[in-house]
Amino acid sequence: MRVLIATYPHAHDPAVLSYGLELAKACRAECTLAYVIARPGERTAGQAALAAQVQQAQQLGLLPQAELCLGQADEQIVHLATQDGSTLIILGESKPDRFFGQLLAPASERVLANAPCPVLLVCGPAPRQPRKILFLHGGQQALQTLPVFLSSAGSILQPDGQVTLLHVMSHMGAGHQVSGWELAADANELISRKTAEGEWLQQSMALLQPFGVGVTPKVRHGLVVDEILAEIKQGDYDTIVLGSHGSGTWQDFLIDNVTKQVIDGTQLPVLVVPR
Repeated sequence: MRVLIATYPHAHDPAVLSYGLELAKACRAECTLAYVIARPGERTAGQAALAAQVQQAQQLGLLPQAELCLGQADEQIVHLATQDGSTLIILGESKPDRFFGQLLAPASERVLANAPCPVLLVCGPAPRQPRKILFLHGGQQALQTLPVFLSSAGSILQPDGQVTLLHVMSHMGAGHQVSGWELAADANELISRKTAEGEWLQQSMALLQPFGVGVTPKVRHGLVVDEILAEIKQGDYDTIVLGSHGSGTWQDFLIDNVTKQVIDGTQLPVLVVPR
C-alpha cells in the first residue's frame, strides 16, 4: 500500500496530516508527503512546511518521500498519485473559492472526480482512525466497488475492526421484480430467502472475510441519501466508504450527487472509491 498525503495552503489542516501519518503507520504503508504551491514565490514557505511534515513523520518512525509541487492543486495531486503509483490519497476538504465558488468546484472535489485510486477526504476537527467503518452498499455495484477498495486500501482494515454493510431499499429505485415484502425486510431475511439484494450482501461479506474484521449487514428503507445520513447520525462510525455512482452532472461539481450529499452531510472522513 502506498499512501499519498497531500496538502496545500487552502487545505492545510494539522489534523489531516496527523490522521494520515497515523494511518500510514498503522497500515505499514509506504508514504509520500506532497505540498502544492500555486506560485514560485511560495517556494520558500512551501519547503518549510514540507520539511516540518517530514520531521513529524520521522518522529512516528516513518521514512516518507517528500514532493514540493508547483501548479494547480488538484492537477498536481492527481498527476503525482498516478506517477507515484499511489493506492490511497489522503487530503483535507478545501473550501470553494470565494470569487468563483459557484462556478468552479473546490480542489478536493476535483481530486475526487479524477483520482486514479481511492481518496480519503478527512473532514471534522478530530477524526478517529478507521475501526468502525460504514460501507455504503449499492447492491450489485458494491461487487465492483468493494474489490477495488480491498485491493487498493484494504490495509486500513484492522483485525479488531468492524464493517457495517449498509444497503438502502428505495421504493423509487426498486425494480418490478422486487416483491412488496422485500421493501420492509431486514438484511437477515433478505439473505435467508436468497433475494438478489441478499445474495449481493452475502457475496460482499465473503469478500471481507479474509481481512478478519467483524461484518454486519444492514438494510434501511426509504430515500437513499436520507437513510444514509440517518444511519451515519445514529451509528457510531469512524469512516464512511462509498463508490462513486457516476450519475451526476456538471451541476453536481464533477462528482456524483450521492457522494456530494454524503460529504456535505457528515463530519466523518469519507473514502471514495473511483468508478
